Amino acid sequence: MEQADTLLCIGSGIVGCSYFSNSGTGLGIYGTGYQDYAGSDAIKITNCSFDNLEKGIVLGWYSSDSIMIDSCLMAPGIQYTIYNEANSVIHAQSDWWGTTDSLVVDNHIFDYWDDVLVSQVFVGNMLDSAHAIGD
Repeated sequence: MEQADTLLCIGSGIVGCSYFSNSGTGLGIYGTGYQDYAGSDAIKITNCSFDNLEKGIVLGWYSSDSIMIDSCLMAPGIQYTIYNEANSVIHAQSDWWGTTDSLVVDNHIFDYWDDVLVSQVFVGNMLDSAHAIGD
């Protein structure tokens, strides 16, 4: 893939995507939110891979309560693995970042701590191996 995909979200799930490039953004998410059958308007990004990009996931203007990133491979060569430009909170859990060092991971996230006008990214349960995903 040479060019990033930009997604206008009107549903609630992105599953099994892979983004590998020499530059640019892997996945750009923009939209207004959409309630799924469970009444949640959170976008869920699951089992995706991001490598060799400037930005892995960019959350642009988006009016949803939260974004969930779960069981994804976040390669360490990405300048910003998650780049939050919105007022939606991002929860990244059970992902492999190439490290379990929270300081290294935080340095690859753009959020409230870089710009107080956007929301935070919360990282939990960093995996110590890419093989742990799907186990």
